[in-house]
Amino acid sequence: MNRDEARDRLVDTLLHEACGGEEPPDLSARVLSRAFPNQSIFARGKSKRVDWRLWGPAFGAAALMGIVVGLWLVLANRPAAPIVENNPPEKKAPARQPQDRKPAPQPEVAPQPEVPEVEDPFRPGTIVQTHGEPRKIELAGYCALELMPHSTLKIEQAKGTGDAHTTQVALHAGALESSVEPGQGGFAVTTELGAVAVLGTRFMVKLAHTDGPRGEGNRKGEGRRLEIKVAEGKVKLDAPMGDLILNTEQKEGGIFTGLLVGKDRENKNIEVKADYDDGVLKLGPRWIGGMPDAGGGPDKEAQERIARVYPSHRVRVLWVRAEGPRVAGVELLPPEAKEGTDEGRVTFIGDAMIELRTTAGTWERYMARQVKGDGGRWRPDGEILHQIERLKKGDRVRVSWKYNERKQIGRIEMLDGPREGAKEREGRDAPVEREGREGKDRKEGDRPAQPDRPKKDRDF
Repeated sequence: MNRDEARDRLVDTLLHEACGGEEPPDLSARVLSRAFPNQSIFARGKSKRVDWRLWGPAFGAAALMGIVVGLWLVLANRPAAPIVENNPPEKKAPARQPQDRKPAPQPEVAPQPEVPEVEDPFRPGTIVQTHGEPRKIELAGYCALELMPHSTLKIEQAKGTGDAHTTQVALHAGALESSVEPGQGGFAVTTELGAVAVLGTRFMVKLAHTDGPRGEGNRKGEGRRLEIKVAEGKVKLDAPMGDLILNTEQKEGGIFTGLLVGKDRENKNIEVKADYDDGVLKLGPRWIGGMPDAGGGPDKEAQERIARVYPSHRVRVLWVRAEGPRVAGVELLPPEAKEGTDEGRVTFIGDAMIELRTTAGTWERYMARQVKGDGGRWRPDGEILHQIERLKKGDRVRVSWKYNERKQIGRIEMLDGPREGAKEREGRDAPVEREGREGKDRKEGDRPAQPDRPKKDRDF
């Protein structure tokens, strides 16, 4: 029977059942056996039981596979348990944010009502400089200072800081005006020339100096001038050549340096070319002790100091204004070194001596060095006299010197080149005409020439 016949028979059977109502025969085994002739479970006439010997292993393998897959899914989704070690946890550095990424904005916090700490701008060691404008400074609560333009000041110590019991400043250049409340503490201003100590007063201190570099071998502080003016109260100036008290009666005083060009025999008056001036200043001794009937008179100590200085030396003068400038003290200023060099313009030419206005702004005199002549007598070196002969006022020169009571010339160099028309000296022993007192001509061997005197004394 082919497939077409089997299909026709199945259709006839179904129509018969539908029409007659008879129970249809079970033809499933026959149909399956025809479709699958090699399978024993569909063989005709056999039992309908399934042969589990063939299908049992397949069903068992499928069940085992399902169990394995289920366990894998459960374990894969289970979180791993943390690993605990005995080692202490390491501190990790905070993660660095990229430079191009801005940090997240932080919430604003209201400011706390705390008083900020303010650092004192004028603590000890501070250096204050002014240029075109003055500057006011408050120190220790009782010292009011005003530093003038183009000045330099250093705060040395302030009362109440450390072990300091007074306030002290150092004035390096310029001018300082001070006002100190009385009864609060001490106050002092130190300079290269001297120290000013005050207590309850108002005053001004000015430290001026000439322009230009200091000559090689010369003393530090030369060419400086210290001026003090008292408005109220009293100050004391301590200096190497003496002390000076300034008050409302004697309001002005100070210290200056210069060249001593003359003094009288009684050691009462001196004539000085101050470094800050071009003329000659005449100063007498100060008067102390009140009226003559009360024992007053010229300062004996100042006269003793005048007796120890000599013309043609550099000096430092302590002065006070009392009906004119008066000498309160004076001292010699020998150079720091035994030899050196100076540059400057020739301002005076005498016998065996020249005078310079140096590039440092100071006045200097140089004597011709001394050599032994016939009979063992000392006389000026003829070679140095020849060099002096070639000079004229205004020449710019460099002088090499050695110090032996005075600066003695070792060599003179012309810095402007040789001058045309300079007179050559024919011999060391030939007489030389030089400018003498009152402009008269005289010959070498006469009384030594003295510096030109002004027509009238110069005042401060």
